[in-house]
Amino acid sequence: MTRRQLLVPLILIVVASLGSVLVAVLTNSSPTLGLDLQGGFSVVLQAREVDGQLPSEESVEKAKDIIRQRIDGLGVAEPDIIRQGRTVIVQLPGVTDRSKAEQVVGCTAKLEFRPVIGRIANPDALAATTTTTATEAGTTTTTADGATTTTAADATTTTAGGDGTDEDGMGSVGLSSGEGALPSQFAPSTTTTTAPPTTTEATTTTTEVTTTTVAGETTTTVADGSTTTTTAVTSDTTAASGCNAGHELSDEAIAAAEAATPTPEGGAVVPSKDGSTIYTLGAVGFTGDALSSAEAALSNSWAVNVTVKSDRKDEANAAFNACYNADATVCPAQGTDETGASRGAIAIVLDGEVLSAPTVNGPDLASDNFTISGSFDQAEAKELALVLRYGSLPVEFEQVALQQVSATLGTDSLHAGLIAGAVGIAAVALYMLLYYRGLGLVVIAGLGVWGGLMYGLVCWLSANQGLALTLSGVIGIVVSVGTTVDSYVVYFERMKDEVRSGRSVRSSTERGFQSAIRTIVTADVASFLGAFLLWWLTVGPVRGFAFFLGISVVLDLIVAYMFTRPVTALLSRSERITSSRFFGFAADANRAQEANVVEDDVDAGEGVVS
Repeated sequence: MTRRQLLVPLILIVVASLGSVLVAVLTNSSPTLGLDLQGGFSVVLQAREVDGQLPSEESVEKAKDIIRQRIDGLGVAEPDIIRQGRTVIVQLPGVTDRSKAEQVVGCTAKLEFRPVIGRIANPDALAATTTTTATEAGTTTTTADGATTTTAADATTTTAGGDGTDEDGMGSVGLSSGEGALPSQFAPSTTTTTAPPTTTEATTTTTEVTTTTVAGETTTTVADGSTTTTTAVTSDTTAASGCNAGHELSDEAIAAAEAATPTPEGGAVVPSKDGSTIYTLGAVGFTGDALSSAEAALSNSWAVNVTVKSDRKDEANAAFNACYNADATVCPAQGTDETGASRGAIAIVLDGEVLSAPTVNGPDLASDNFTISGSFDQAEAKELALVLRYGSLPVEFEQVALQQVSATLGTDSLHAGLIAGAVGIAAVALYMLLYYRGLGLVVIAGLGVWGGLMYGLVCWLSANQGLALTLSGVIGIVVSVGTTVDSYVVYFERMKDEVRSGRSVRSSTERGFQSAIRTIVTADVASFLGAFLLWWLTVGPVRGFAFFLGISVVLDLIVAYMFTRPVTALLSRSERITSSRFFGFAADANRAQEANVVEDDVDAGEGVVS
C-alpha cells in the first residue's frame, strides 16, 4: 500500500476521535447516568385481578406505554420502563422524592369529569396563612387576628363560540376557566359575605365556628348558637381518593364543605390541585377512558381541544347538558356565560384533585369535540392536555416493591466502576509495553482512539436517543477493553510468525494483517451476535451490558482497520525503528536470520565426502 493510502484512514479516524471528544466538551455534553449511578427510585408494579380475571398482556403493554408517556410529560430524565409478563418495572434516575416516585407511577390515575355542586375556600389553607397581600381581583387578604377580606372577580371567562359552535362549525362545547374568585353562594361557611351583583368588591367578616366530630357525625356550631349536624358518608364522598396525597383534607375542612353544600349520593369532597379550594362534586359524569385525544392549541389564547370516543358521546352530552342548563339537582349554577345566562361547571378530577373546574358554555357535542379554554399559558394548556390524554390506565396496578438508590451510593458505584476501568487499562497497557515494547505504544494509542470514539458516541446517544449509562454498561465497556486488546495480540503474533519465517518486518506487517483480520472479524462477529442475543432476549441491567459490548465490538473493527493497520505499516517502513530492540521484533528477526544462516551452511555441506 502507498503511504497516501495509509495516511488517509489514519487521519480520518484520529480526527473523528478527537473531534467527538471536543464536541462533547464544547457542548457541555456528558453521558446520562442511570439509576444505579446517580440514585433514584425503582418501582415494581403488579397488575391486579379485576372480577377474578387477570388483565391481558396487551392491556399491560398499553399501560406501560401510558406510564412512559406520563413520565416523559412530567420531565423525569431517562426513565427505564420494562414489562415482564404482567409486571412493570419503572426506574426513575435522579428522582429523590419518594412521594413523587409513587405519584408518577404508583397509581392508576383515575381521571373523572364530575359536576360541581359547590365550593369553598379551604379553611386549612386560610389558617396556614398569616398575612397575604392582594393585588388582583379574586385574591384574599388575611390578617393575623383572622379577619378576612375577599375581592370578588368574574367567576367565568367566555370563549370564542360561546354558543357551542366554533368557526368551522365543528360543534365544540366551549368550557371556560372557573378559577376566579368564589361566587358568594359558595363562600366558606366560616364567613358572612355581602356581594352586590353590580360591584366587584365583597366584604367578608369572620365568624367563630366550632366543629365536633363524634361517631360518624360532624356537628358545626356557629357563634350565634345555631348548629348543623352532618352524617358522614361511607362511600368516597367525604375525601379525595387516589395517589395524590399532597393536599389531604382535615375533618374540619370536610365538615365545612358539608355544611356549605351537602354531598349528593355518589359525590365527593375534593381539594383543588393547589389546595386552596374545596369542591363538593356530584357523581361521575364520564371518565378519562371516554376521551380519544387531547391537544393544546393556540388561537386567540391557549386552549385544549378534546375528542370524545364516538361510543361514549352520550355520556359526555348528558354531563354537559346538565351543567349547561344549570340543573339545580345535578349541576347547579356556578357562573354566567357571555349572554348572562346561568351555567354550571364541570370539574376535571385526577386522582382526587381538581385540576380545573370550567363552566360549560355549550349545550351538546354536535361532533365528538369540545374545547377547554381560559386564562391558560402554554405550559398549563399542555399539562392539562397531557393529563387528558394519558391520565387513565387500562389496568389497575399494585405496588409490590419500591427501592431507593441513594445518590451517594450511585456516586460510589460510578467511582468504583471508573477505578476498576482505570486499573484494568493500566494493567493491560503495562503488559503490552513489557511484552511488545514499542508496539505496546501502538496498543495504548489505539485504546485512546477507541475510547474517544466511545465517549463521543455515548454522549450523542444520551443527548439524542435517551441512552442512560448504567453500572452494567460500565462493566460492558471495561470487559470490551479485553476484546479490543485481543485484536492487537492476534495481529502482532501473526506478524511475529511472518518475521520468524524469514520475511522482512515491512512485508510481515501486511501479510500478518491479512491473516489476522480474518480471525479478528470472526471473533468480533461472534461477540457481536452474542451481545445482540443478550440485548434482544433479556431485560434490565443485562441489556445495558450487551448494548455497550456490541458497540465496543463494532468500534474495535473500525479501529483495527483504520488505525492499527496504517500505524504499524508506517512504523515498519523505518529501518531504524524496526532494527531497534525497542520495536519488539528485532530478536525474532535475528533468530530468523541465524536460522537461515544455519540452513545455508547445511545446504552447502550436502554431498561432501570426507
